[in-house]
Amino acid sequence: MDNRYVLVRQEVGKDGRSALVLGKVGKGNTFLDDLSEDPKTRSVARNVVTYIDRVIKGGTRWAIATRTLKHVDSGPSKNDTWELRAVSRSNDRVMTYIHDDERQTPVFLFYFVGHSSRGGKISKEDKKRGLELALIARKLMLAEEGRSDD
Repeated sequence: MDNRYVLVRQEVGKDGRSALVLGKVGKGNTFLDDLSEDPKTRSVARNVVTYIDRVIKGGTRWAIATRTLKHVDSGPSKNDTWELRAVSRSNDRVMTYIHDDERQTPVFLFYFVGHSSRGGKISKEDKKRGLELALIARKLMLAEEGRSDD
């Protein structure tokens, strides 16, 4: 298991709803904190948090059905990556892992700028990073559940 990362539960809803976000050990901040603290990206943070809250409130199945979450890539160990599309008119995106538990728990991995200016493609670097972090998130989720990846 990769000891550089941890699952962080962050409040996203006004009524106490929270989401799982992948964070680095010892850093103290997740990508949401980093976006919120920088005056240049505070509006991006609000937009992203609004859409994360919608996914948590509506559920993963709803988010997939409405294409708020769009499938990006499949890894070799059930570590599929999904793109959270925060507002269709913006380029705000969050790479997301959906766990294979009953609730299909989403884990939000990292923010990236959308791909509308690149002919509809997500960069190879973002895809690769997404698959790597999704595998780490999967292992952390399985460890929390007391399961192994057989």
